Amino acid sequence: MEDIINIALKRSLAERGDKDGPLRYLEVGVHKGDTFKAVSSNIHGVEVIKEGVDPYGPFGEVHRMTSQIFFAVNEAFWKKTYDVIFLDALHFSLILNQEIDESLKILNKNGVLILDDTMPKSEPSGSIEETSLVGFQKNVSYPLFKEYDPIDPAASYKYFKDFPGYPEVNGDCWKSVARLRTTRPDLKVGSHRLTDGRGCTLAVWGSQALLEDLPEADEMDWNYFKANESSILNITTLDNILYKD
Repeated sequence: MEDIINIALKRSLAERGDKDGPLRYLEVGVHKGDTFKAVSSNIHGVEVIKEGVDPYGPFGEVHRMTSQIFFAVNEAFWKKTYDVIFLDALHFSLILNQEIDESLKILNKNGVLILDDTMPKSEPSGSIEETSLVGFQKNVSYPLFKEYDPIDPAASYKYFKDFPGYPEVNGDCWKSVARLRTTRPDLKVGSHRLTDGRGCTLAVWGSQALLEDLPEADEMDWNYFKANESSILNITTLDNILYKD
């Protein structure tokens, strides 16, 4: 993912022209920090200020709070805006929808919004169940805050195995993409398949023809989604999403 994020940062730099100052990158859902650490700190000689949001984030640049708290505090006090925002936290569309809406409020005009894990391969991987979602929160949230092991973060996340589709836990992020494709004419939204088979979705300020005659995103079942996946997600190349009108 860091390759796509770095490409997005380069695009943001090119779009903003000669404006001075650093680029700003926000990652929501840092987990072990593999992607966060791999994102470049310098793009064509311009500093990239990296910030993360994760209740269990082990790094100094990570705000240890939920995304809801972060966005509220930022709106009230910090008032920061960002050139690239990467959303990879709780893969539950109702939460992701909130994160998308809040991210768009603080995404610069040259900015890129990236959603991870939007192309599940199977119905279990692309679903959310009440028992696993609530069980994860009960078992992980408070104990993990107390017992988080920065040497072996994965050990603290053992309850991920309870999610349907494990180890490919994509959740229903695809519903959030369907929502963007049917409600946001002011965005250009497209999805890209990575070499390892995973998929992500990118959005930039622009325009798109809204998909019509679709079920509401939260009413769309798995079979309908898979039969119309390419058009719903607008699966295409990075160049088509980031550079071509």
